[in-house]
Amino acid sequence: SFNSVGNLIGNTIDEGYDLFKMSGFKYAILILMEVVIFHFARKTLEILTGEKAEASLNSFIQAQVRMFKVVLFAYVMETVSTVLVGVGLSIVGIEIIKPFTSLIIQCFFLGFVIIDNYNEIYHMTIKQSFKYTRQYTGVSIGIGIVVYVLMLLPVLGAFLAPLLAAVTATITMHELDKKDDSLDEVFVENAF
Repeated sequence: SFNSVGNLIGNTIDEGYDLFKMSGFKYAILILMEVVIFHFARKTLEILTGEKAEASLNSFIQAQVRMFKVVLFAYVMETVSTVLVGVGLSIVGIEIIKPFTSLIIQCFFLGFVIIDNYNEIYHMTIKQSFKYTRQYTGVSIGIGIVVYVLMLLPVLGAFLAPLLAAVTATITMHELDKKDDSLDEVFVENAF
């Protein structure tokens, strides 16, 4: 029994370290590419709505600072979620699906980081953005899968992934917002 617990702890630590290396690199790329994500999200929304978006140096700096906060939030939440789900799966005895669940969790949080740029345009806090994005978990996972796969491409992937994901997230969330009144609830919540 003690041996099994020791193996469980050892495996969890090993998987956590691998997750730390792998996802940390992807988040670092997203931080470095924030200017691209920010620019393309705003330009895409400008094309969709016809409204000119302000793009000053101050707004770029604020977006970069927010990206640091969002990435830190996503990174911590991804790590904690992956460890908890991994331990739960180990206890239940279905460890075989751990890699798949880890990938899904990682893709959700990668997608959230990209979608947050859209939510930021509507002045949502990070907490509101996360709550709102959870309503569209499938969209976030789908965008995260695109980011994950494209970042596997050497050099070119680091540029293409954030660019395509920002445009895709903006178009998708804009279309969903037209069909859903959830964004209006956030505006009302922010007004009071």
